[in-house]
Amino acid sequence: MQPDPSKFELLQQRALMTFRVNLERLNLLVGVAVHDLAEAEFTKLAKETTGADFDLAEPELAPIAMCDKGGVGMAKLAEACEAQSNAKDGSYRPRSPYFVGFTWALRRKNRLGKEHAYLNHTYPQPVPEEFQKEFEDTTSWSPFWGMLSMFCPSGGTVPHLPHYGVPSLEDPFSGADILAELEGERLLIAHREKLIAANSAPLGLLSLGSANIDFSRPFILETPTHIHRGGLASTTPNHPLDGNTGWVQSYHKKNKTVSFTAAAGGRNRVPGVDEFNLTWAGNVFGLMLVSFAAVMKVRAGRGQGLLALTDGVTYGDAYHAYGENHWLGARRAMTSFADMFARFGALARSGFGTHVIESPADDGSTDLWVAVDQPKTGLNE
Repeated sequence: MQPDPSKFELLQQRALMTFRVNLERLNLLVGVAVHDLAEAEFTKLAKETTGADFDLAEPELAPIAMCDKGGVGMAKLAEACEAQSNAKDGSYRPRSPYFVGFTWALRRKNRLGKEHAYLNHTYPQPVPEEFQKEFEDTTSWSPFWGMLSMFCPSGGTVPHLPHYGVPSLEDPFSGADILAELEGERLLIAHREKLIAANSAPLGLLSLGSANIDFSRPFILETPTHIHRGGLASTTPNHPLDGNTGWVQSYHKKNKTVSFTAAAGGRNRVPGVDEFNLTWAGNVFGLMLVSFAAVMKVRAGRGQGLLALTDGVTYGDAYHAYGENHWLGARRAMTSFADMFARFGALARSGFGTHVIESPADDGSTDLWVAVDQPKTGLNE
């Protein structure tokens, strides 16, 4: 016979129940269906869909295995998820603009998870005829760069700067040298444009709003039905989360659609963050892909190509895109506001302790992480 729980244990259980009820409400708000799975169910599903084992003592290792060997595991996962999204005959099945995708998530029963592990998929979106040639070019990274630029509130490259050290979380304008800061921003933009125009693969530091990831193992993989572009995203000290995530953008060659799939694992020592991440990750990934598709639709017919999307979204483009999908505008506004707290999350994480602060090298060692500070003398070419 089990002893009666103490008052403290009852309080913990009530707090956990309230937290999860609110997360379920958030699931509905962001349009992501989160399917909670127990440990055995989740590890079995991950093995069947990716071929990789999820060791839940160190869940951050599984996404690395999925991205190794040219991204075979991530491609397998993406195609398995898309089979859930399309019609039974494999043809494209349009979805309501309210629902953006689904997540298979590990959820511990009766206790707050001290790790996160999930497989997330954003439903396929149509690619306008004007942009299909770029998606079908297996040497081009422009579809990936265009999608990344739609990360809410912004996404893009971060250059390797000529000095190293611990990243600064201070106000970048604290030195009061605004002209120097503006010049630094100009150099960053010039570097970014040069890198993308050269069709460089995403590698190294990438900016996701107020946070940064370290991107490695980029791959372009063609299968009989898809062209997959992706790689491994690892958290840096300037990130509120902690872990590795496999990314894959998948173009269906017959249906002329693009989808996005992520596989994540990690351990954040800040209580509650891993639970929250099971919902929020699907929101930010879904917004990135749906925004990308919406802006492609608005810009079709201008003859600009996908790289034009990396310059950002003009007011007019956004107005038309949000007019057709008003949920998109509302969710981007909500997510942009939430991004304001990313730096606070990174600061809290640094206080509790971190696990993943950079991408692992191919041999299992760690690479030197380059700090994100404002340039003093210019950028490395």
